[in-house]
Amino acid sequence: MPDEENLNLALNTIADVTRSDGAAQPAGHRPAEQGPAPSDLPSAPHLQTLNPGERLSAGQVEGLMGDENAVEVNRELEKREGLDPDTES
Repeated sequence: MPDEENLNLALNTIADVTRSDGAAQPAGHRPAEQGPAPSDLPSAPHLQTLNPGERLSAGQVEGLMGDENAVEVNRELEKREGLDPDTES
């Protein structure tokens, strides 16, 4: 294994994205910038976080896991593929 000093040197060399020949960037070159966030984003209730003490409703859990029939079908498929549905994903 390389020593820490050589490893850092290699990473810093890779991270250096400036041109090694010292040439200027081509005319009209504009580096990428992050623009403003969209103002009309739709709500995303499935991305809401829970605070300690809050619980998911049965409908929310079903939305995340699928209905009971889908869960059973997926478990059976995993078993037929030789996977243990309780320990593998």
